[in-house]
Amino acid sequence: MCLAPPLADSAANLEATTWNQHQQPVPFYDYVSFSCLRGMKFEEDFDQISVEVQCQPGNMWNSPATNEWPKCVPSKNINNVAKLLGHGSFSQPSTAMTPLPPGKLEKRQW
Repeated sequence: MCLAPPLADSAANLEATTWNQHQQPVPFYDYVSFSCLRGMKFEEDFDQISVEVQCQPGNMWNSPATNEWPKCVPSKNINNVAKLLGHGSFSQPSTAMTPLPPGKLEKRQW
């Protein structure tokens, strides 16, 4: 078993999403997934969801070198939507939405 997954370079903006420091060791050949921090996407592929590392016998990990992890960058798409909604950026709180009462929905033809 592997005691803990490797740490990505802090500049990569990744977090382990399928393991936390309070869990048991990772069995050999199991995977731990790393995803971008909230509001970020992988720089090279915005559609990528995560990067996985695999526990190998001898407490070794099949993972990128510390400075070779894929990097996450702020998502331009998320900030553009926030600007369109008048909130300036993704990090600002959104306003509450009040639902329309039944029967008040408009029918639209596309």
